[in-house]
Amino acid sequence: MTNIDRIMYLIDWKRSPAEQREGIFLAREVICIKAFFQPIGPGYSKSVWENCATIICERSDEELQPYITDMILWIEDLNWPGAEKIQQRLIAFQDVTMLSSALNSIVPALEKLKKTSWLIFISVLLSNQELSLTISNSTKEILTKYSLY
Repeated sequence: MTNIDRIMYLIDWKRSPAEQREGIFLAREVICIKAFFQPIGPGYSKSVWENCATIICERSDEELQPYITDMILWIEDLNWPGAEKIQQRLIAFQDVTMLSSALNSIVPALEKLKKTSWLIFISVLLSNQELSLTISNSTKEILTKYSLY
């Protein structure tokens, strides 16, 4: 098994495309993917986030369920590397029970904090019809208010 630091080294955007592909391939063996959620550490920074998002987005709904909150946190700013990939993966989520539950607790708090842009980025998730039917009416009302569509 490959060391996570080795993977981070390989997936850095400063590495060659071949090295980045190798790092993504090696990451498929990693069971606990928590290390790939916006890592900042010695030797790596935001320069690995885009490839970390690729690694995360390859995972199944079942594998991602423990990390739903981490995914929602990532889309706070769509300028962050990998944020758009994570947003699209959240939209594609088919098992929406945990996603719905997380949104029902996070969205009202974000509105109280006046996190307008973040709510706009989350509101895009309403394009997932199943999610739209599953979230609470109050959460849907908040997100609809911030939706640009």
